[in-house]
Amino acid sequence: MEEDKILSNLRRSNPWWSGQGVNLEGRFYNRSHYYFLKEQIHEEEITGLLGPRRVGKTTILKQVIEDLIHDKEVSPNRILFVQLDNPYLRGYLQEPIEDILEIYQNYVLEKSFEDLEEEVYIFLDEIQVVEDWAERLKFWYDLDYKIKFAITGSSSAKITAGSESLLGRIIDRKMLPLKFSETLRMKSEIGELELGVNLSKNKHIMKNSFKKSIKEKNPDSLNQAFTKNNSFLSQDEPKIRSELGRYINRGGFPKIIKKEVEEGVNPNYASEKLENDAEKAIQKDASEIYDVKPSKLMKIMVFIADNTAQKLVESNLADFIGVSPATAGKYVGYLEEAYLIHRTKFYSGSKASSERKKQKAYIWDPGFRNAISGSLGGDYELKPDEEGLIVESICADHSKRLCFNLTNSEERTYYWDYSNGEVDLVLKVSGSAVPIEVKYRDRIRKKDLRGLNRFLYDHNESDFGIVITENQTGIIEVENGKVVKVPLWNYLLVI
Repeated sequence: MEEDKILSNLRRSNPWWSGQGVNLEGRFYNRSHYYFLKEQIHEEEITGLLGPRRVGKTTILKQVIEDLIHDKEVSPNRILFVQLDNPYLRGYLQEPIEDILEIYQNYVLEKSFEDLEEEVYIFLDEIQVVEDWAERLKFWYDLDYKIKFAITGSSSAKITAGSESLLGRIIDRKMLPLKFSETLRMKSEIGELELGVNLSKNKHIMKNSFKKSIKEKNPDSLNQAFTKNNSFLSQDEPKIRSELGRYINRGGFPKIIKKEVEEGVNPNYASEKLENDAEKAIQKDASEIYDVKPSKLMKIMVFIADNTAQKLVESNLADFIGVSPATAGKYVGYLEEAYLIHRTKFYSGSKASSERKKQKAYIWDPGFRNAISGSLGGDYELKPDEEGLIVESICADHSKRLCFNLTNSEERTYYWDYSNGEVDLVLKVSGSAVPIEVKYRDRIRKKDLRGLNRFLYDHNESDFGIVITENQTGIIEVENGKVVKVPLWNYLLVI
């Protein structure tokens, strides 16, 4: 091991050791994950941020490092940041975590961990690339030294499987591209978007109203809440809906929004950047984690992007990429583990029945989807049917996050179908199954709600349904119950 080269590499990644500042991009906005890590880093457990590459996990680690140095007055040499997917470190070190910690003790702390009198903070970025990372981290954790560990990872399989040995020792949180409401808060916080309402306070009120209406099985109170909120936000509505158009087109990756704030909108830049980020993420995960040709995974991404919000027929996918259906299904799982796509299962009272049915697949972020499918950049305009599927994908993403926020489980989001139609989404909340149909327009006819009507007839735990509109509120009475009309932009502000 060439200690001088390794130490030089670490010094470049930890400029605060030599009195320089923390190199921060986009410090202008603090996501909720920053506040989570800022508080949790002082607790006993290891702290983890898990999610796709390029969503800002590394930035948040560095924001917390800056907070430790400037607000908590932690001595800079008591903070170590390691980017574990650094090719140089991975190429030279047989035991990356152990070797780096040894060099850190010898040349930076100049004392052993067992002699520590004050806390040391160690940030390990993209930890999933280290073989048996959890066992290695558990070894250090169980020594009970004055060390606080924070980690990030971009493969749920590698993180989840590994973290079993850390049960009770790790607290983690998923971090995805920005929700629509977060893009509004980001732009408001940096002075790019001026709104008359406090979005955080509004979110809290609407979330409680949503949960209360479902728990009380009261569609009228839900309609009243959204109608009142529409009126309350009427002055800000044009700006919010304009931003929604931007979100449908270019999504919620922070660096794209930052670039637009600083230099103006450039769809070609967004397209090239997002497509390049997708290729890089797939290249790393395919070659370093799954031992799969990146071109195969990229073809699957293109297929799912072109068919987002549709049932995933693995035989069709297999023909498209030239593998067996079983292999195609395995590859889809890899993309889901890398937080690039997500799926919803069929809603059924029987787990076996739910598992037998095909799943619907979505790209997590609309901008990502549009870049991969060639629908972003140039003079391309989204076609109405294509826009409808993108909106459904946005609703699926939002609904999963909403369910997690309300129930601590995103696995309570489903779809449902029958012989003559389907329901786009089903939320299982407070003992009720709430069917949701996405119709991104304002003219809603009763025949558009046949799936919701049938679902209300077939499922006793369902008391009413929701139809997502462009800007209409109100109630439509169908044969088997009531359907609440909710504007898309208003629904996306619930969390």
